[in-house]
Amino acid sequence: MRALCVLLCLISRALPVAHGACVFAQLGGSVTPVVHSDMPPSLSPPGRRLQQSNSTCPLTLGSSTLEFAACRSLEPVISSDYNLLFTVTTPAGQPGPVLHGAIDAASTGWVGFGIPAQPGVMVGGSAIIVKACPSCPSGAAVDSYFLADYKSSAVRPPGKLKVLSMQAQATPTGRLQAYFEIVLPQTAASLRSSALDVIYALGELAGEELQAHEDSQGVPDTLSLATAFRAQPPNATTPTAPPSNSSATAPVAAASPAASSSPTMAPATVPPLAGMNASRGAGGVSIEGTPSTTAPTPAPASLAASNCLLQTTAAKSSSYSLCEDLPAGSGLKVYWSLDTAASPVLLSGALEGTTDGWLGFGFPAVPGEMIGGSAIIAKPCSACPTGASVDSYFLGGYDPSQVRAPGRLSVAQMNASLESGRLFAQFTMQLPQSAEQLASGVPIIAAQGSVSSSENLVQHAVPSGYVAQSLNFGSGTSTQQAAPSNHYSEVHGILMVTGFGILIPIGVLVARTLKPLDPLWFHLHRTIQALGLCLGLAGFGLGLHLGDQGGGQAEYDHKAIGYAVVAGGLVQLLFGVARAQKGSSWRLQWAWFHRLLGASIVILAAVNVFLGLHIGKPTGTHKFVAGYSALLAVILALAVLGTAVNEYRAHTMKKRPQQFLGLSQHASGSSAS
Repeated sequence: MRALCVLLCLISRALPVAHGACVFAQLGGSVTPVVHSDMPPSLSPPGRRLQQSNSTCPLTLGSSTLEFAACRSLEPVISSDYNLLFTVTTPAGQPGPVLHGAIDAASTGWVGFGIPAQPGVMVGGSAIIVKACPSCPSGAAVDSYFLADYKSSAVRPPGKLKVLSMQAQATPTGRLQAYFEIVLPQTAASLRSSALDVIYALGELAGEELQAHEDSQGVPDTLSLATAFRAQPPNATTPTAPPSNSSATAPVAAASPAASSSPTMAPATVPPLAGMNASRGAGGVSIEGTPSTTAPTPAPASLAASNCLLQTTAAKSSSYSLCEDLPAGSGLKVYWSLDTAASPVLLSGALEGTTDGWLGFGFPAVPGEMIGGSAIIAKPCSACPTGASVDSYFLGGYDPSQVRAPGRLSVAQMNASLESGRLFAQFTMQLPQSAEQLASGVPIIAAQGSVSSSENLVQHAVPSGYVAQSLNFGSGTSTQQAAPSNHYSEVHGILMVTGFGILIPIGVLVARTLKPLDPLWFHLHRTIQALGLCLGLAGFGLGLHLGDQGGGQAEYDHKAIGYAVVAGGLVQLLFGVARAQKGSSWRLQWAWFHRLLGASIVILAAVNVFLGLHIGKPTGTHKFVAGYSALLAVILALAVLGTAVNEYRAHTMKKRPQQFLGLSQHASGSSAS
């Protein structure tokens, strides 16, 4: 076979149309010669030509084999053993074509496939990244990541791809494999006529953290999907070993099914792939008006003996072991049963609420804190057959735009329905806690709110629409759990408000109103400003220590203004030390610059105080805003009044010598006469 491939390569090189390369595509042990000619620059930049098989492309994932419409070896592009397999479908109910893709690469670190926001630029794009995960049942984990910067620390989930399903596994032969389904923003017509801008990358891990890739292993490119359109997604079949003398193309990478007693989560349109670990399930998920009609079956409970019955028209009746109002009297109720024989523990749960908005139930990353956690959120959906949709969301910030799917919960099934003003959601998920931990109390968060006219989430009321509790999944009891006090954040706010928000404006007030008390005003002004700057710098240092608090755009603006205020304060300090002496030729210019910079610092500092209160939302925020606004108003009024008085005095002093001189001249004239 190899000799035949060599012969074909030699023949291809003799042909005038074959100016490209002749490469052996190694697919799962069989060798396929791939000859490609030069492509148009729009489809294949120089030096980045890809290989594509004209036949179907099989890949064994877990214990199932999927047949993809097309596949490409990316070794000529990325200098690594990296295969991409793909099929494109146009299912009804989705806003765009669905890319059913698979990654198969020789790696013990991480491998990514992404779509840039701008062609050829990584930053701002999103990617599906699969990485080795020794603690995961399948040995790998996969998620959607947002590529915020070139630094690996800035590559974080969730991304902005509309993901329907993701699964991953690591094979015993050292390969990472992942299956994913994403909705593409382009139309089918545009994808048939022009290539899709993509990003390929792979790199190493430090523990479980992504490390920056080598320059040659992070490549922007284009991917032609024109020949990959099919009426149906990849079909899953039971793999059969090909005869030893067979020339058929074998799977890209054969993998032994990873042993796991936990259920795997199926893609939206592909049957469950046994032995794989899914970071997010789409089977049973209502996505953009395509809800599942299959309700999760409550798992048997081994920690409780009580009974709770959930009655819905869509899901009929489902019996759960325990249920709890969160909080009592709120109308939001959660049901659950636990299968503690499974590893990890399996939770079958449901939400019920009387609302025309949304319901949420989740687990915080930090007890009592929303930001960083994940939640199951159900909401009305007029386009859905059941009237509602449900998904797993990552709680990236307080703003609704930062609450985005997918979350970080290992959810297997979800469905929702809206019936006579009652919203129901049912789900099945794997829990990382042990049965003993669940029986002793686990931090949870729950919330409910309204939706906009376009059925987008609207922020819940504070504090009535949100609760943080410790829920005992064994007894069904819960206790209120306050958010932990963030001491550094509180001290940061106190120092910055006192320094830049209060003392600096008072120092300016002294300079504007106490000029007649020379040199007392100068010493007071200098002392107050120095103290305010010192407190502000201390608060600024704590702000740097706090790092990213998940406040999104508001936090970004807060930081930018903070940098400007501190920089202005330091410049003002240096400018004050090197001030022009009275009578100097540039005294006037210095005075105007000093005043304008000082006024700018005061204004920006006041804006940042209000922005910081909006982000942090400390207890008594409204009272503090009212009090601080009143203080600024008083300082401004005194400054205006003091300036007016000083100007009047100066004007009066200029007139008095002239009046006195006129009187003297008049008196002399009279005497002489």
